[in-house]
Amino acid sequence: MRAFALLAAALLCAAPLQAQQVYDPPVRVNMVSILPLHFLGGFYAGDYERALSRSVSVGAGASYFKRSGTVETDPFTSEQFHSDRFTYRTVEGKVRFYPSGDVLNGLSFGVTAGPTFVSGNDVSPTGGDSFTAMGVGFELARSHTMGEDSRFYYGIGGGGKRLFPVGGESGNAVLVLPTLRLSVGLLF
Repeated sequence: MRAFALLAAALLCAAPLQAQQVYDPPVRVNMVSILPLHFLGGFYAGDYERALSRSVSVGAGASYFKRSGTVETDPFTSEQFHSDRFTYRTVEGKVRFYPSGDVLNGLSFGVTAGPTFVSGNDVSPTGGDSFTAMGVGFELARSHTMGEDSRFYYGIGGGGKRLFPVGGESGNAVLVLPTLRLSVGLLF
């Protein structure tokens, strides 16, 4: 009987200890995101990011924008042409540093680099209608993870990019571009 009383007392004392354990969400090291507000303007972009350590991540991003313009007729030659057509495509590698040590969550500073392809009838006054450039830039962003399992993500940020033409004629193209991002995504 005494053994039964000791066993019952031990079980009753152990139950509250078990209930006090803290839930630790799983560690997420991969993130995919899109820029939904950009979609409204016909600018399609997405990112993939992978944590390398507690404060550094690497990733890749891709963007695509196309404006078809209008078909006009030259009054002297009767030839039809597209005015204001423009296409922008880029693929970038990214490295981000999170000073808080909470990778994929919080303030980050990043650098980007990758090829950019631009074409259109208004990118060069010398007749060239496309060019290729190496883009190099920086980002300052704030990321947040949400949900019970830290599975959802949103981020806001901005920065700049400089294009260094390597092929074609850049003509009057703007070679310094501001960047802005409002992204949502999933962590896994």
